[in-house]
Amino acid sequence: MAYDNSGMGWEAITYYERALNLGLSGPDLERCLLGLGSTYRYLGYYQQAVETLSRGMKEFPEN
Repeated sequence: MAYDNSGMGWEAITYYERALNLGLSGPDLERCLLGLGSTYRYLGYYQQAVETLSRGMKEFPEN
């Protein structure tokens, strides 16, 4: 999230995707999906944003 919050969204995407590929779970996965989806949206990758945030809603319906 540090890259994301520093306006370095392109770099953040790389780290978010790497973290997902390593197999996050629980609150870490929840935060990663939210951060990645938000970054995709901010950078104009709307389809990826919808897919990522939809996955988050499916896996964490209470949030």
